[in-house]
This record gives sequence, C-alpha cells and structure tokens, in this order.
Amino acid sequence: MTTEKFSRLRNTLYELLHEEIRKAGRAVGNAGPAIMSARQDRRDKIASRAVQIGFVVAVLLLWYLSTAYWGISRILLPNPVNVWSELKDIIGTGEFLPDLRVTLTELAVAFAIPAPPG
Repeated sequence: MTTEKFSRLRNTLYELLHEEIRKAGRAVGNAGPAIMSARQDRRDKIASRAVQIGFVVAVLLLWYLSTAYWGISRILLPNPVNVWSELKDIIGTGEFLPDLRVTLTELAVAFAIPAPPG
C-alpha cells in the first residue's frame, strides 16, 4: 500500500470515527425525552398494577358481601372467610398432597403422549 492510499484511508476512518462521536454526543444531549419516557413507563406500570390489585380487592369484597349480606346461598358460593380457613387447614395437614400427585401425574402423561410424534 502506498503512502498516499494509506493517508486517504486513515483520513476516511478518522472522519467516520469523529462523525460517530458527534452522533453519540447528540444522543446523550437529548436524554431529556428518554428520562421522561422512563418516568412515564414507571407511572404506567404502577397504574397498571394498581388496577390489577383494585380488581382483586373488588372481587373479594363483592364475594364477601354477596355471601354475608345479600343472601346468596352458601352452597353455591361459600363465604371467603370460611374458604380461607379451610384452605389453611388443608395446607397445614398436607391433605391435598395425594390429590396433587395424581393431578401432576396426569399432566405429565398428557404432555408426554403428543411429544414423540412432534
């Protein structure tokens, strides 16, 4: 490679490098909208989570009110306080473990059957 070609190549690379540095500097200088966008994203996530939690609370409240005060039959819809009490008892005694084993075995078999054909 001649000295002249080498000089032209070096100058071209130098100009490209400095152009990329200038672009990066402009991107950093315009960080305001990016920060605003991050804040808005965080607010949107918090708002979304609040709506989800509010929905669960509303369903539980309606469930409780319907069984405690509005006369819905406890056979059709048991009181959530009683359901919570029974759930704690079942988990505490381990009464659910044999049923859980059967369910998980059936699930594994259901996934294994179609696996070989693809």
